[in-house]
Amino acid sequence: MNKRVVAVFFTFTFFVGATILRLLTLISGEYARAGAVNSTLSVEAGTSRGFIYDCEMRPLLNEQQYRVAVARPTEQAVAALQKALDKKTFEYAYRRLSKGYPVAVTVPKDIDCPDIIMLSAVRRYSENQTLAHLIGYQSGSGEAVCGLEKSFDELLRDGNRVCSVTYTVDARGRVLVGEPAKVSYNGYYSPAGVCLTIDREIQKIAEDALNKHKLECGAIVVLDVETGAIKALASAPGFDAANPAESLGDGNSPFLNRTLNAFSVGSVFKIVVAAAALESGVSKSFTYECTGSIEKSGVTFHCHERGGHGKQDMRDGMKNSCNTYFIELAQQFKAEEIIELAYYMGFGGRIELAGGIVSDKGVLPDAESLDSAAAVANISFGQGKLTATPLQIAGATLCVASGGVYRQPYLVKSLIDSGGMPYNVTEPPFSQRVISEKTAETLREFLTYTLESSSLKGPKKTDAGGKTATSQSGVYKDGREQLNTWYSGFFPAEKPKYVITVLKEKGASGTYDCQPVFNEVADKIEKMGKIKN
Repeated sequence: MNKRVVAVFFTFTFFVGATILRLLTLISGEYARAGAVNSTLSVEAGTSRGFIYDCEMRPLLNEQQYRVAVARPTEQAVAALQKALDKKTFEYAYRRLSKGYPVAVTVPKDIDCPDIIMLSAVRRYSENQTLAHLIGYQSGSGEAVCGLEKSFDELLRDGNRVCSVTYTVDARGRVLVGEPAKVSYNGYYSPAGVCLTIDREIQKIAEDALNKHKLECGAIVVLDVETGAIKALASAPGFDAANPAESLGDGNSPFLNRTLNAFSVGSVFKIVVAAAALESGVSKSFTYECTGSIEKSGVTFHCHERGGHGKQDMRDGMKNSCNTYFIELAQQFKAEEIIELAYYMGFGGRIELAGGIVSDKGVLPDAESLDSAAAVANISFGQGKLTATPLQIAGATLCVASGGVYRQPYLVKSLIDSGGMPYNVTEPPFSQRVISEKTAETLREFLTYTLESSSLKGPKKTDAGGKTATSQSGVYKDGREQLNTWYSGFFPAEKPKYVITVLKEKGASGTYDCQPVFNEVADKIEKMGKIKN
């Protein structure tokens, strides 16, 4: 072989060898990089949102639940999962495990199995979620739909808040046998969130009372007299926050928060009329002879006691809830004084509790509309166009209980940072004196006497005062008008700490529908030691 041919051969061989080596190097580098990228696989075991707390920093949701992570379909793991899971969930988990991929699922109880990792996890809504109407809910995709979930959505979803399990895997993503898994809680349990004025124990008392007394469509409000802080807002019927679609066809409107919805008022408004009369200088000794009916501007108004109550002064008029007495009382001073005082006691104005959560304003007729004695007569016992929310009625009752100072009810106490510390602490909203201490004291005396004289009496464990109402709604069913019934009162009588307002839609009598609920809630609050001397 001549030298030229040999040189060409070796040159060609060297070139091919170098090219092959370069390709092998590139290929091995790609595999090395792929191995580095795919050496671990993280499985998201759960996500969380910020907390919503009661006034004592007790969570109102994010209940503990059992969650497991499984890497391989070992005999023990499969048997444990099959026993714990429903058929559909088990089949999903087994399919993934059979393909060599890890899985994370919720289980109903703790599982003791060496091939299964138990995780500390939470579920957003519990069964019979407390304060559901106010908290609201999320859509199936995790979007905040309404309530505090929506009001504070940005704060509640701030941060990663993911619980994950990381496995060592091969290039195809299959878990490697013998390699330990790593569980990470990346901000999952961050305490950041919102702190409310709600007292979890009082809220439960109110919700239990709605159920026990079968107020199928009703509401209970509890306020702290000293501050106006809302301690409970309970509305019925409720709904399942984890599955709200189940309640969409319910004709009783379960998504309606009745504590913030306006209803016809009735005789509980007599508290405002009596306050306006006393403030205008009418004596509490003013008397009127109730015969069972009275005529004003050609319109005859009847008392609920058709035979008449006889001679009444203001205290007896309140005790007997005598319509004709209050009709005559309202003629003794200017009608606009009733409207003005009602406004300053919270009627006719919206109350914003959080962004997007606002109570109805209700209807407070203007003074110009009270252009006849008959129109004045209507409002004197809470009828006509007048409507108000349970929260407004509670606020007006608080004004009497507090010694004449109106305090606007409020809900949010503060925000909570990631260290669990409060910030943006809420100062109680505005308060102002709207009636004198003497007027408030007289009214408390009237209302205490009214409750003590009631056929049902008051709470067993504390003294109290309050007023019933049975109001016409203007809504008819099967030819009969549906009634709204109320009870609003305070306790203890001498130095009130709490106001409780109870509403029942489609009721029969404030005395028999709502007063027992007031009594029970007051007794249970007292029993739990919520009254501080």
